[in-house]
Amino acid sequence: MNDRIDSGLINTAAERLDSAWFPINTDLLESIQKGIKDGRYTSEEELLSEIKQDVSLYLLCVKKLIDLLQADPDNNEATKFSPPEVFKRAGFDTLKEVLLSDLESASHHKFSNITKAQSARLKEAIVSASSTEVLSTDAGVDPELGYSCALLRQLGITLIAWNYPHVYLKALKAHKNNNKDLSIELKKILGFTPTELAIRIAKRWKLSEEVNQVLDDTKSEPETPAFRTVVKLCKIGEALARSNNPEYHPSALDDWAFAESKIKDILGEGGIKIIQEKIQEHLNAYLSSAPETFGFEALENQKQKIENSNYTYQLLKENVYIDQLPLKLKILLTELYGSFSKHDISRESIDKLTSEIIPAAGFDRGAIYMIEPDSLNLVPLLKIGDMPIEGLSSINISALNLDSNPIITAFKCSSPIMQYRDEDNDIPRTTFSASLGTHQKAGVLHLEMKHDVLKQLKYDPTICFQAIRIALNHVLGLR
Repeated sequence: MNDRIDSGLINTAAERLDSAWFPINTDLLESIQKGIKDGRYTSEEELLSEIKQDVSLYLLCVKKLIDLLQADPDNNEATKFSPPEVFKRAGFDTLKEVLLSDLESASHHKFSNITKAQSARLKEAIVSASSTEVLSTDAGVDPELGYSCALLRQLGITLIAWNYPHVYLKALKAHKNNNKDLSIELKKILGFTPTELAIRIAKRWKLSEEVNQVLDDTKSEPETPAFRTVVKLCKIGEALARSNNPEYHPSALDDWAFAESKIKDILGEGGIKIIQEKIQEHLNAYLSSAPETFGFEALENQKQKIENSNYTYQLLKENVYIDQLPLKLKILLTELYGSFSKHDISRESIDKLTSEIIPAAGFDRGAIYMIEPDSLNLVPLLKIGDMPIEGLSSINISALNLDSNPIITAFKCSSPIMQYRDEDNDIPRTTFSASLGTHQKAGVLHLEMKHDVLKQLKYDPTICFQAIRIALNHVLGLR
């Protein structure tokens, strides 16, 4: 890959993305504006603690305040600041003026349209910045400097996630599936890395040279000890953020080991809990506005959670039929895999599969049979839908001829069995039956679909049945 930067390309991108920005949480902004008008805030620190609950709003305030400082005739144009210096120089009253201005129009995007990948990106920024803020206090560094520099290091990739969403998802997929470097994958497509974009924007804002060095620590270390320390702390926070998002980062286990060790060295045994409290504090507004999108699990037992995530991700890759399903079913099954455990069979997952996903796929009834090794009986352990009880009984796999019963036929065959059935006093149906277990057969999944439903389907029901069968294998731990 060519490491040279096309100056024209990066300048154009920086100008466009600096203008397009990413969405503000308008619920929080309106609350802050009301608080300012009602005199709720008595200090800048109190106001900043609320602004920190929105990554976009915080960085936008930095940008707007710099613009005002640069326009001030009493200010030396050559003077460049770090974000904490910007807030200090501008003052409490100017910050309130900025917050009461038309900030909503500063972004071309709406918070309500946020995608899963974009919310994950915001959470990574918050975890990283919150961690760095807490670590800075014990490391003898201004926590505001740590927090703001950590956010600025996330700015480039956050802007890309919103303004090039398809490119971002493509790079994320290569990063997760093939362990490709995310920055390099983005540069292959866009012509610049997230870091290069963030540095160019920081220069547009006229932030201090030391801040620029914090953003790009690969070329030269910042000269000031405090900024050198911030770089080290940011890397710990970024590792913790990646470890909290194993769905997108194959390095999550290694990241967790690194972050946990460093946090214990700096904060002691209770350090993770302190950081978690700060993360929750900064996530409050996002959680209030979009609780399902911004849920945050405790960092306890993180190693086990990452292992579970990696385990279910591998299972999901094995179920090759899911990608061929309609979007609704694809989402339902993908979410189901998120509930699997490497060490336990989840009754909740089985219930969701049988009572929600199977009916959504058009199958109105069926049963799960499991083999009893001693008796060689296939025993109906779970009735699905309105399957009549009289139609369910144990079946001995050696007592009947291979072709005499679809359940036995399915158990002994490697492919699913599909049969059309039109019996007296019953609705015409198509039945689907297939064995459970891959290396060692353990039972049979039998599902039925009304024939008039089958005729209206816009997807292949056999593909759907196979996706469900493999998901059942996985939830039951059958290999």
